[in-house]
Amino acid sequence: MPVVVVACVHGPRPVFPAFSAARYYAAVFPALENLLLAAHSLGLGATITTLPIWSGWQARRTLGLPWNVAPVAVVPLGWPKEPKDPTRAGSRYPSPVPMTGLVHHDLWGNRSPNGSG
Repeated sequence: MPVVVVACVHGPRPVFPAFSAARYYAAVFPALENLLLAAHSLGLGATITTLPIWSGWQARRTLGLPWNVAPVAVVPLGWPKEPKDPTRAGSRYPSPVPMTGLVHHDLWGNRSPNGSG
């Protein structure tokens, strides 16, 4: 049976300074990362999404949350239809992508750690 975890924060949202407002929401994500790691270790499929809670008012109404509890993210959990084992030959996981051209060091465009291109 699939499960949907709605991660919430409790308390009034700080408006100023911006750092406090960002920290209010960001405090949830380390816990969600641990949830994803635990789910993966059990063979469950899971992901973090924020799209289903784009309307905090509607989410509070649907879930019966009090005014001082804010939904931050949603994590659907379930058993995958076809389990995937990344250590098994022939698995559906793609080959690793080379990092050349994807990594920038210190400044955009620096392609090597010493900044030479």
